[in-house]
Amino acid sequence: MDFALIDAGGTNSALVELTADASGMPGTVLGSWTVSGVTNAYGEVGTPVSVSVTAGLQYWVTIQPLESDTLLDWAFNSQGLSGDYGDTRDGTTYSVFAYTLPAFDVLGSAVPEPSTFMLGLAAAALAAHRLCRKLNG
Repeated sequence: MDFALIDAGGTNSALVELTADASGMPGTVLGSWTVSGVTNAYGEVGTPVSVSVTAGLQYWVTIQPLESDTLLDWAFNSQGLSGDYGDTRDGTTYSVFAYTLPAFDVLGSAVPEPSTFMLGLAAAALAAHRLCRKLNG
């Protein structure tokens, strides 16, 4: 994941969390990472992610300061996309409203579901069996 963060002062570090959705609010933390060294302009901060997510489900990305003096801004997306946006002052109570979404992207690889993989494996085994029968008889 890359985030368009701006260092606005103080200690330059934050906690990034990927959470499951809990009835329209951030829920169970699936992974968390520390970012630091954000540039003083619109820059991307890469976060190593090793979490599997499921297509079609809603997830939340949260960014919280690691120190009380941290001031980081999260730039809006350049496409004018809007959606649910949560704001919190204490890290636990969220106010959710429609807003221009912050800029970030997610890079990853698609992994087939086990049932899809098994269906493909069964089809390959059937094709191999038919080929053997054809060659032997």
